[in-house]
Amino acid sequence: EQRGVLHAYADQYVSKFTSQAWAQAFVSQLADSQPASALSAPAVPLPLGEVASAYRSASRRLLVLGVGGMLLPAASEAAEGEAHLPPQQVAALRALLLDETTTVLLVSGRTRADMNRLISDVTGPSPHGADGSSGAAAKPRPSAAAAAGEGLSAAQAVRLWGLAENGVYARRGGGSWELTSQAAQEASWLEQVEEMMCYFEERTPESRVERRDRTIRWSYESAANGPLGAQHASNLVESLEKTLSNAPVEVLWDAAAVEVRPHGSSSGLGLMHQLTSEEALTGVSPEEAEGEGAAGAGGEEEETPLFDFVLCVGNFSSRDEDIFAKLHQSERSE
Repeated sequence: EQRGVLHAYADQYVSKFTSQAWAQAFVSQLADSQPASALSAPAVPLPLGEVASAYRSASRRLLVLGVGGMLLPAASEAAEGEAHLPPQQVAALRALLLDETTTVLLVSGRTRADMNRLISDVTGPSPHGADGSSGAAAKPRPSAAAAAGEGLSAAQAVRLWGLAENGVYARRGGGSWELTSQAAQEASWLEQVEEMMCYFEERTPESRVERRDRTIRWSYESAANGPLGAQHASNLVESLEKTLSNAPVEVLWDAAAVEVRPHGSSSGLGLMHQLTSEEALTGVSPEEAEGEGAAGAGGEEEETPLFDFVLCVGNFSSRDEDIFAKLHQSERSE
């Protein structure tokens, strides 16, 4: 009888803690025990002379800039509140966009509302809403918007693009935000996942749940008890994988957080959505096309090449580092 009880206990224990859960817990603990410098490849200095020369000789440029960890501190989205770009960043971005051959793409895990606010910091006051609709403009903070002049013209603002929620949403110029994948159309799973994450939030001091429009994240980076946070993360991942086995989502786990997002969504996917847009392929925004339609009627269309200079800089998560691979794939396919 005692052997049967022990066998039942062992069977239940093995069934609960799958090999995947064990592996993820091991990797998380290993990451916690190593300094950040030991986990990353040594940084290679950028050949500034070559970059500057290629930039000056390019006829059409794309600058892909990560927001968190570069334009703004890499702090938690929830902890930042209503963040704004510093005046120096606003001035630099506006200076880049004054050149009609340069397009800037801002990439972030923030929500569309947060990105609207940051984009509005750069463009300045607009008669249109931040999402392309009238009457919904996110007014920039005066110290950020006014520091670098009167803002951008409409022709300059259309070359400021954005990716929100790490590529789930994409926006070009003053247009509306678009979902970048079919999986992102479904969001019924969010309520259940939020409930599960809140359960662990209550039991892990100083952890927090950050819900967005199509992604949700439980962060335990600042948890008072590190080992407890890692153990709860393991339990959460196990529960999520069972609960969401048939949902069009993926569960991501690193040493600081557990995140659930639509399947296949990433900054790389968002970038490809932007690069395959009609505006990227033709070099003409919808606003410009509408204004030039009459003038171009009856004449031969000139083909504008895709960007011949692309610089991508940012502090991306391991899942979103595919943005660099996608850029290389795009280069080889041209």
